[in-house]
Amino acid sequence: DSAGEGGVDPHDDLVVEIHNQLALVWSNRGEYSKALRFLTAAERIHRLWTQRQPQAEPKALNRMRALSTSTTFVLAQVYANLEDRALSAQYCRLTLQNQLEFGLEFSPRVWVKDCLGLASYYLSAENFIQSEYCLRAAKAVLSKEESGDVSQLAADLALAFGRHHLAYLRHCSDLRCTPKANHAGDAAEGAEVKKKEVTHEADSKPEERDFPVAQLEPPAKTLPGGSTFEQARSIFRKAVDSFEKALKHYQYNMHCTDHISAQQSISQCYRVLAEYEPDRARRVAMLERRA
Repeated sequence: DSAGEGGVDPHDDLVVEIHNQLALVWSNRGEYSKALRFLTAAERIHRLWTQRQPQAEPKALNRMRALSTSTTFVLAQVYANLEDRALSAQYCRLTLQNQLEFGLEFSPRVWVKDCLGLASYYLSAENFIQSEYCLRAAKAVLSKEESGDVSQLAADLALAFGRHHLAYLRHCSDLRCTPKANHAGDAAEGAEVKKKEVTHEADSKPEERDFPVAQLEPPAKTLPGGSTFEQARSIFRKAVDSFEKALKHYQYNMHCTDHISAQQSISQCYRVLAEYEPDRARRVAMLERRA
C-alpha cells in the first residue's frame, strides 16, 4: 500500500494496473475492504504522478487516464458492495465524466444506462437538481448514438424522466401539507438540495464536475416552484408526457409489466395534482380520470 509515496517511479502506470488487478481479485472474493486498500493506493499513486508530471507525454498521459478511470470504476462497485451508496455514486459519476473528458473508448449505450442508474440514486436522495441533470446528460449522449436501434433505451429514458417529475410533484405536494411549506426558503421554491453525508472515509473524495457534453446546460441553480396549482400542473404535464412517450414503446402485448407500471404512474400523477385543485367538481373529475 505504500507504493508511490516515495516519489514518481517510471513504472507507476504498471504499479497502478497491478493495484487495480489485485483489487479485482479481492473484490471477486467478496473481500471488499482489502480491495479498497489497493484502490485507494492506486488513486494516491495516480494523484502524485499527475502532480509531478504535469507535462507528460500524450501516450503516457492517456494510459494513466485510462488506468485511473478503471480505478474509479471498480471503486464505484466496491463502495456499492460496502453499502455506501453516496461514495459509489460519486465514483460512478467520476467514471462517466472521465470517459467523456479523456476521450476514452466506451459504449454510449452502457454510459446511458449507468447515467440512468446515477439519476435514480440522486432521485432516491431527493437531489432533484442532479437527478434531472443526469437525465439530460443521458439524453444528450443517447442522441449521438448512431448504431443500432435505441428505442428501448429511449423508452427507459422517458420512464426515468417521468419518475423524476412524479417524485418531484409528490415532494412539492408533501411540502404544502406541512407547516414548513410556509417558511421562507421553501425547498420547493428554489432552495438548493443538500448532498447526503457519506458513511465511509475516502482518501480523497472525487470532485463533482459537470459532464463535458456539447450543448448540455449545467445543473440548475434552483428547483422550480411547486406550491401553486399552475406550478404543479406544469410538473404534472412533464411527467405525463414522459410516461406517454415511454408507452409508445412499452405496448401491453409485448411489455405487459412495464406498460401497467407506466399507466399506474400516470394515475398517480392525477391523484397528486388533484390535491392542488380547490374546486371539488374538478377534483372529482381528476380522480375519475385515474380509473
